[in-house]
Formats: sequence, structure tokens, C-alpha cells
Amino acid sequence: MIGLNESRPPTRLAALLLDAYDAVLATARKLPAPGQGGAIGRLNTGGWVIGHLADQQDRTWNVGAQGLDADPWLTEHGAAFRTGAEPSAPVFADALATFERVTARARLYLDALDASAVEAPASGSDEPLGVRLARHAAHLFVHAGELASLASLVGQPDAPLPGPLAHSKRSRG
Repeated sequence: MIGLNESRPPTRLAALLLDAYDAVLATARKLPAPGQGGAIGRLNTGGWVIGHLADQQDRTWNVGAQGLDADPWLTEHGAAFRTGAEPSAPVFADALATFERVTARARLYLDALDASAVEAPASGSDEPLGVRLARHAAHLFVHAGELASLASLVGQPDAPLPGPLAHSKRSRG
């Protein structure tokens, strides 16, 4: 789980995104080795799912919103996770380590948001930041479900699903 900021809880939508990060991490960390490798039928590989999420989160919250440099692994591999790319099976452990780094950097930005920020336009868009936060959270929860499906298909008897939403319980306006 991403650490809780005890001194200042995040806004509700930022908290939901942090809870989605936790759901992806919990599911990914329990994905059995067969689900981490090659594709199962037409499903995405576990490594691709995690890499795709890392790329999206890095481009949106770290590069786009904070002006940071892209994660080095994504600088090399990020194009493989975007629309129109050929299916790929990146090394799961590398993708997971990248997701952990990316979300730790994004957390700094997300924790600093206040209620007025979610009504303002998101960087590079007319879309309100709150809408972008909600869309990203939904997208992450969908892929957490995809990882849980992969886990089930490779024989894990109790694929983890999102549990208590620790960040959302503590959120503010």
C-alpha cells in the first residue's frame, strides 16, 4: 500500500486514485508466475498491464502535471504500451518496479491537491482535473480486475480484489 499522509489527507478524488494504485499493487504482487509471462489467449500479459499503467500514470501525473522527466524504463519501453503498438510481454518484475517508482512520484503531486484544484482544468486540457482523476482511478480498477482474472486463470484460488479503500476513508473535500 502507498503510505498514508497522516498530516494531511488527500482530496476525495485523489484518494480514490491512491486506492486504485493500492488495488493494482496488491493484485500484481499476488499474480502467480504463469500470469506474469506470456499472453493467455487474447488477454494482455501481466507485464503489459503493469507497464501500460505505469506509462499512463507517469505521462499524466509526473511528466504532464509536475514537469518531471519520464521514468528511465519508460523512456526505453513506453511506446510499447500505447495505442497501436504491437502486443508485447515485458518482464513483469521490471514493469512492477517501474509502476512502484512512478506512483511514488505521482503521490507527491496527488497529496498536494486541494479541493479547488479538482475544479480547475487539468494540465494541457479543458477537462477538469477531477474528471481526469476519476477516469484514471476507474481505469486502474479495471486493470486490477484484469490482473485478478489472469490470476484466476492460472489457478490462484483467491485472486485479490480491491479491499478497504484506506485513502478514501481519510479523504477530505
